[in-house]
Amino acid sequence: MSQVFNKLFKNPTRNEIMAQFYRKPEHEWIRGDGRISKIFDMLITSLPTEYLNELFVKNETLFILQRERLSTVLCFSPKTRIILVFENLIDLIKTVNATQAVAVLAHELGHLVFKHDKRRPDNLQAQLEADMFAIRLGFAQDLLDFLSDQMKTHDLIMRIGQVQNYLSAA
Repeated sequence: MSQVFNKLFKNPTRNEIMAQFYRKPEHEWIRGDGRISKIFDMLITSLPTEYLNELFVKNETLFILQRERLSTVLCFSPKTRIILVFENLIDLIKTVNATQAVAVLAHELGHLVFKHDKRRPDNLQAQLEADMFAIRLGFAQDLLDFLSDQMKTHDLIMRIGQVQNYLSAA
């Protein structure tokens, strides 16, 4: 009886979580391309266990391929969150700058970790917090490189400054 109980209620391992992630029908587009699955492997292995469980065990986080621009987060139910991955991000994955795509995806996960769908901070604050999540996962330089290639706005300049400050203090 205790073996059944332990099997039902034990915390899944990182490998079990990754296997479950890749088995989802919504992630077939990730499984089907080695370069894309490598980027998602990098992203998932960079997550501390606490966030891994929050994003993929306690809740369901799905990455849905879209034919638009970069990525965004949608929350449809308390337990299911969807990150739309656009064609531009897939194009980035297929370049020598693929780790910048990991930084973008980590940034999107940051919105979920900081519960921006519930807290509703102003846009700049949400972007800075999500950037800091990507930075803490080890993608500061990749994020800076990505942001530096985008059209400069006031908010983007603030975000670049935060990453530069982090890198200069490290």
